[in-house]
Amino acid sequence: MPIAGVVRSRSVALVATLALSGCGYQVTDPEPTEIVMVVAGGGVQAGVAGAPLASLLVVRVTDRTGDPIPRFPVTFAVPPGGGTISSRNVTDLRGIAVASWTLPTRVGTYRATAASGLDTLQFAATATAGPGTLLQLLEGGNQTGVAGQALPAEVVVRVTDQYGNGVVGTTVAFVAPLGNGMALTPLAESNSSGVVRTTWVLGTVPGPMELRAKVANLGRIFITATATP
Repeated sequence: MPIAGVVRSRSVALVATLALSGCGYQVTDPEPTEIVMVVAGGGVQAGVAGAPLASLLVVRVTDRTGDPIPRFPVTFAVPPGGGTISSRNVTDLRGIAVASWTLPTRVGTYRATAASGLDTLQFAATATAGPGTLLQLLEGGNQTGVAGQALPAEVVVRVTDQYGNGVVGTTVAFVAPLGNGMALTPLAESNSSGVVRTTWVLGTVPGPMELRAKVANLGRIFITATATP
């Protein structure tokens, strides 16, 4: 199966006089004709998970002299879990067939195909996380540690988009009220999984402690701990 952008051609018996029927060509005077199919746009893209790609998938079908072949059947498809395709499965008067590809809701790399009966071309797209919509605590809450010392486990939070995908590059601020100690990493960016880690050093006076993790436009979460003598 060829990668996006590779031209595929084959000699087939097409019309000398092309009769446009509801389903394609009818042969009235068979004559071997070379058909060329090529990806003309949208071959390799990236977009937000769960959203349509910015560019259409475009295939062009011509004869060997470069003249477009209209109403030639081209079928666009994606495998299960690869999102959805919306298309008109024949070429227009310019020999062009197009499709709109809506990516699945999970990040990753996906493939779509365009098949003409002659051969199959591939399109590739990478689904990336959308804007962050949720900040959540993964680990490190409700710990007990010695006053003035670091807690035994790191505090771990995660930023995700509306589909639960980790959002990379989001700045998380960790702030402790006065007397509640401090985060050794008060500002940090989320990694490729949307995760941020920090070590919490407790305040010097035994008792309940609080640390706040904040992200602009997402609000904050409150993390608690208990400092012992």
